[in-house]
Amino acid sequence: MKKMVAFIREVTEYKVPILFKLGPSRPYADVQACVEAGADAISLDGLVGGTGCSPTIVTQGAGIPTIGCIPPAVQALKDMGVHRKVKLFMLGGMRNGLDAYKAIAMGADGVGFGSAAEIAMGCRACMSCHTGSCPYGITSQDPRLRARLDPEEVGQRLTNFIEATAEELKILTMLSGHERVSDLTTEDLRAMDINTAAITGLKLVGYERPLPIWEHTGGVFGSQ
Repeated sequence: MKKMVAFIREVTEYKVPILFKLGPSRPYADVQACVEAGADAISLDGLVGGTGCSPTIVTQGAGIPTIGCIPPAVQALKDMGVHRKVKLFMLGGMRNGLDAYKAIAMGADGVGFGSAAEIAMGCRACMSCHTGSCPYGITSQDPRLRARLDPEEVGQRLTNFIEATAEELKILTMLSGHERVSDLTTEDLRAMDINTAAITGLKLVGYERPLPIWEHTGGVFGSQ
């Protein structure tokens, strides 16, 4: 990976940031490897990513849920002293401003939308992306099907989705007492059940402290 990064830097005359996209396998170790290779940014796509292009057995049974990927990924960046320098973007099941708010408060720099953006464009989740015959023209290779997609109408729908998402994120940030999204922290979140608290290290509502397993380990992920 280091050789590939060096090659890309050379051919782009060091003008283009290099982003690695990862699947949800070993977030801590994988993020560290990307940093060592020289990544400028890392995109981590949690479970349920893949839209209609992945086999059901993969989207349902392989990988780690997005919320479980964030803590080890953030910790890896912190351990290497590059958190907020090497950007971390979370994908996989992000649907709205609330999901973006949670990810950013947990330490991500931003989020990406795949399926949600497609739904905004008119997708009906028929899971035919990989066939090239999407009846709504979004992922179609057939010219007759592509003609069903009106670029201007779809562009406006996507714009509406992005603006609504940004407004939701702004509202939640203000409700948390902050002026900037970058000020969000894990103190602005609480886990509603013990499983979420155990996975994320967030304080359990009513308990107001991390679970003992997190208090004793400090959220160590290096032994993955």
